[in-house]
Amino acid sequence: MKALDGPESTYAPAKRAWLKVKKDYLASAAGDTLDLVVLGADFGQGKRAGAYGGFLLACYDPDSERYEAITKCGTGFSEADLKQLYEVLQPLIIDTPRSDYLVPNSGTTDAWFSPKLVFEVRCADLSISPLYKAAVGKVDTEKGIALRFPRFVRLRDDKAAEQATSADQVAEMYRKQAVVASAVQSAAKLTGKKRKREDEEDS
Repeated sequence: MKALDGPESTYAPAKRAWLKVKKDYLASAAGDTLDLVVLGADFGQGKRAGAYGGFLLACYDPDSERYEAITKCGTGFSEADLKQLYEVLQPLIIDTPRSDYLVPNSGTTDAWFSPKLVFEVRCADLSISPLYKAAVGKVDTEKGIALRFPRFVRLRDDKAAEQATSADQVAEMYRKQAVVASAVQSAAKLTGKKRKREDEEDS
């Protein structure tokens, strides 16, 4: 975003007159928010020392009755949020991931939890992922779906883990997003062709 006129309207190096608006800041970025189950967490660093700084989240597939990892999230939390979550998660600690957790082979966390807590999360968009296996087989035969730029919205203490966003819902969100992206690209191509014709007519 930038001013329409005046000294703030032109770009100048090292000045913060222009503001960047990321897609995940917009309410309609990826459609609805997702309700995801906390499976694990990493210890925080710096200001977040003594608490968890990032969380491994999953959707739930009622057909296979498993929790499928979809992202790690470390953005959107206040210091008060992190302190509260650390305390709430202590009784839920388990030694190893459960057999019904579908998590990245190369991805480990500092702590694993029983599936109790549900986060509401917003993201910029969804993408096909070779690492995360959420909704695997529903859009791609081998790859899953992951969130890009996930941001914590709130704790859903009114929801049980089995009521989290399902793998089918994740796949449907991805498909809808792909349809919208395709429509935007098609519109852009048509606009480009129209401008080209107009330029040719003018010349």
